Amino acid sequence: MISLSHVSKKFKLYRRPSDRLLEWGGLGKRHGEFLALRDINLTVSEGRTMGIVGMNGAGKSTLLKLITGTLLPTEGTIEIHGRVAALLELGTGFHPEFSGRQNIHVNGQLLGLAPEQVRALEPEIIAFSELGAFIDQPLRTYSSGMVVRLGFSIAASIQPEVLIIDEALSVGDARFSQKCIRRIKEFREQGTTILFVSHDPNAVMTLCDEAVLLNEGRIVGEGSPRDILEEYNALLAAKGSGNLEMRISRGSREEFSLAPRRHGSFEAFISGLRLIRANGAPSDVYTPTEVMRIQFRAHFQTPVESPTIGFMIKDRLGLNIYGTNSFLKSNQCGPFQTGDAIDVEISVPLRLAYGDYSITVAIHHDETHLDKCYEWTDNAAIFHIRHEGKPDWSGMVVLDPMFSIKPGKSTRAELETHAAQVAHEQADTTLKKAV
Repeated sequence: MISLSHVSKKFKLYRRPSDRLLEWGGLGKRHGEFLALRDINLTVSEGRTMGIVGMNGAGKSTLLKLITGTLLPTEGTIEIHGRVAALLELGTGFHPEFSGRQNIHVNGQLLGLAPEQVRALEPEIIAFSELGAFIDQPLRTYSSGMVVRLGFSIAASIQPEVLIIDEALSVGDARFSQKCIRRIKEFREQGTTILFVSHDPNAVMTLCDEAVLLNEGRIVGEGSPRDILEEYNALLAAKGSGNLEMRISRGSREEFSLAPRRHGSFEAFISGLRLIRANGAPSDVYTPTEVMRIQFRAHFQTPVESPTIGFMIKDRLGLNIYGTNSFLKSNQCGPFQTGDAIDVEISVPLRLAYGDYSITVAIHHDETHLDKCYEWTDNAAIFHIRHEGKPDWSGMVVLDPMFSIKPGKSTRAELETHAAQVAHEQADTTLKKAV
């Protein structure tokens, strides 16, 4: 369990290094102050996974450093029960001149393991990291992805009771990231308490039971990952448009009854959204063979040079399935004057699996809504995909592949190459076990 009570962190800011010495010498206060965290109250129950989201500078990394003991709080108390493993900034706790193998032993002992325990775990750590011969090279020769491999492999091997991850999965190749996510899911099933910081909404939705939103050092939202990510998105849009007032319509969170959540400057706004079939009949139920038409009207309450119209489809868990906009599709329009309106229709060929989906629609400036957002509405519409008969596929999308299977015979060269590969892999596995 992790518990923070009224935790604040204040940093002293000096304009020049000499000011610090002059202040220490009793020549008066020569620093400014920056309050990075303000009165944080947070509890993560045993076995739960908490996501922490927020903009750069919100205080996420400072919070994790306080929890791991890298920093001490200015005010408040922090309680942690259980062995902690942390993946913070790249290279934290590593010595650049030590080899990967040597850093395994140093970090293992820093995590509270006896030398003989680290030796016993070493083959497993090396195997998981897939660093091969690089394990005996100095860490300064490693890429950022290789450092993450080593750090995560050490954390994964000790079976921590508390695991803290700060954006580590955003570095490195996709295959190893998937491997790490599988291991994190195993930790969840085993009852590990996890704190997870990420800017990847799909990772937060997939891995976390709950989430908090940090802004300017304060917790401004706490709840389900879907709710918090929608509020985070609203915060991003409000910052970009210069409009700090967010108008959000909240509704029931029972099952898939999601009310629209609107935010933006509303210099332009959306009305009359509806979903219709290709024949013009309104409907919220479709099959993968149909084309769904999204229709709405956009109104302009101020002159807008060239608005961008966009949409996003999400599944019932809030994971982004597909999204695009008129800017990316090189289909811009405008300029428009106060009182103008446009009718928008987006035709979407549906190739989605059985399930429930939501649609987000938006009007903003340029490629993204982060610069100037007129309106962004999550859950603007809900629709359902149903199938007639038993599906002949599995997954999230229907791609309708074509199979071509022809009889043939293996050549002697192919068989010999395969046998050599198997022998090499078996010898490599034996060597790793002997290390």
